[in-house]
Amino acid sequence: MMAESSCVSGSPQPLMSLALSGEWTALEQKLKTLEKEDPEIFQIDEESGLSLLMVAVRESHQSIIERLLELGVNPSDKTKDGRSALHIAAAHSKEEIVKLLASKTDPNLPAGPNDQLPLHYAVSRPAGGLRVTQTLLQFSSKDARLTPDKDGCLPLLLAVEAGNVLIVRELLSNQSEPQLRAVKAANGDTALHICCRQKDVEMAKVLVEFGANPDSQNNEWQTPLHIAALEGDENMLKFLYHCKSSPNILDKMDRTPLLIAAERGHTSAVEILTEGSSHLC
Repeated sequence: MMAESSCVSGSPQPLMSLALSGEWTALEQKLKTLEKEDPEIFQIDEESGLSLLMVAVRESHQSIIERLLELGVNPSDKTKDGRSALHIAAAHSKEEIVKLLASKTDPNLPAGPNDQLPLHYAVSRPAGGLRVTQTLLQFSSKDARLTPDKDGCLPLLLAVEAGNVLIVRELLSNQSEPQLRAVKAANGDTALHICCRQKDVEMAKVLVEFGANPDSQNNEWQTPLHIAALEGDENMLKFLYHCKSSPNILDKMDRTPLLIAAERGHTSAVEILTEGSSHLC
């Protein structure tokens, strides 16, 4: 954890104030005048709980990060919920900063409210993040892809929720089978269930390409076809129909996907499922 001396209540925080107000040039100039282990470099932002290093990481200011490390800031220092600067970098920073921090601290330590690896944070980016994810996979243990967070989510499930196809492909390039079998603890949804809830047909195509089972069942015994019927998602229903998903599997309430679509009043979905049933029975 951070040294107690770094959190003196009510002490002036000029360095932190400069960082929080985005005055990075002035901050960089001031850092050049400081000696190693100067107390100012260990300041904490009381509102966010982030250290000066973490704020610089969040805003991707590499020269300031490098100077703070030279001055003696410990890259392994943690917030109250256990996150290190690497967790912050994984969520916000560019590849070079992630690589710098991953070489100086352990990327295999879970932290934050959901006990997540830096990898979990990286794959949750809705766009970009591929190079960061690749860097973290390079530095992390070989089973990082298979490490669940507190909600039972592997990184793959978070990437599917974020809709990041490039990262999903990267994750599935290795150990694809156990990742595609993995489920969310709360409801037993697989990655394919998740993208059906989000009506993301392109993501579903990628998952099936890597071997996702279109007839997998969650805790309610529902298949991805049940979810697509529930959502009235015609494009997803047509795709699953072409994947030869079974229309006859019953959920816990003894409902087929067709019955769910009818209950919801999804007329077009009913037509697709009725046509599909005649071919798939």
